[in-house]
This record gives sequence, C-alpha cells and structure tokens, in this order.
Amino acid sequence: MVDLAVSGVRLAGRDKPADALITGNQIPAIRNHGDHLEVKDSIHANGTFLSHGFADSHTHLDKTGVRPAGDSTTLDLAIENYTDSIGNFSPGSWQPT
Repeated sequence: MVDLAVSGVRLAGRDKPADALITGNQIPAIRNHGDHLEVKDSIHANGTFLSHGFADSHTHLDKTGVRPAGDSTTLDLAIENYTDSIGNFSPGSWQPT
C-alpha cells in the first residue's frame, strides 16, 4: 500500500497532470492522474509543479579565508575587494561582466 499520493501535480516533460506515489521516503512511481489506487493519505496538488529538492550552493566569500571579513563593510566595497582578488579563486580567473 502507498503511504501518500500527491495527486494532480505538474511535472517537467509531461503535458498532463500526474500523481506521485510516496512510500516511506521514496517515490516508487508516477502515474497518470486519476488512476485508482489504495493509499493511506493523499494531497490534492491542483496543478502545482512538483520537483526534486534544490541545493543551495551559494558561497559567502568573506568566509573563504581569502580576505578578512572586516575588509568588506558595504556591498560596494565587497564587490570592489572581491573583484580585485578574484584571480586567487580556482578554477582559473574570473572577470566581471
């Protein structure tokens, strides 16, 4: 038995709504919206987009150790400081556009 069905979701690459079936911490199946299946619980997504989790891969440059954090007290000064030292980062050098 499926633990949870998230029904009526929009998915990338599909033109029609679908149902995501969840068991434990996995999604073992994606089915056509409306296919009958016995489930413990359900959420009606009403066309909401369903996607994988997103990783936040941003970096705080003042935490890299390249420059002391106190050197950049304003955004303008931070941009100037990091533009001056960006060649120290790898891979390769970067030029602002």
